[in-house]
Amino acid sequence: MEKNSPKKGKGRVGRPRKSETTAKRQVNIYLQSMVQKEEWTQLASDEHMSLSNWVQYRVEDSLSMNGDGPRYSRKHLIDRNADLEKTNRALEQDLEIKSKAYEALDGELKTIRVRPFMDPVYQGYRELHRKLVATFREKKRVSYADLYSLLGIHPTDIDTIKAVSNQIEILLNCGVIEQDLRYWRWIQ
Repeated sequence: MEKNSPKKGKGRVGRPRKSETTAKRQVNIYLQSMVQKEEWTQLASDEHMSLSNWVQYRVEDSLSMNGDGPRYSRKHLIDRNADLEKTNRALEQDLEIKSKAYEALDGELKTIRVRPFMDPVYQGYRELHRKLVATFREKKRVSYADLYSLLGIHPTDIDTIKAVSNQIEILLNCGVIEQDLRYWRWIQ
């Protein structure tokens, strides 16, 4: 009977027996002493691995240190991953702090820009919101509904909406834009 031929009645047609494939992958290692085997067995146990898996891991780790390309040991990759996670957490915290600072500064800037247009008795030079003027120039025709979203103004920000309305009134009075039922139109 051939080695890979199935035994009668076993139902394993075309497949080698498990022990045969295991035997083909097996490598015997003879250590220097029983003490060394006990040491290796204890080291493997400490890492919660079988002696066979531990030896494979150590050989692969050793081979990766030979500089045959970008192969890294499992320990190196675990340490690198931990470092990257730590760096990522630090960057996320930094981003959160900077985002809060940006929001605070943006709110302060809006307040500074809005204040002159909120005061009806204000005397002096008032700079129009550049993005407002640029929006009218570029779009030529802007609907009431689209204007505030184009400027990035939230519909509940009443003070900014009032300030923009006052600026639009100034532009209307200067003859730079004109108003119809649903749009403002740039005329210059």
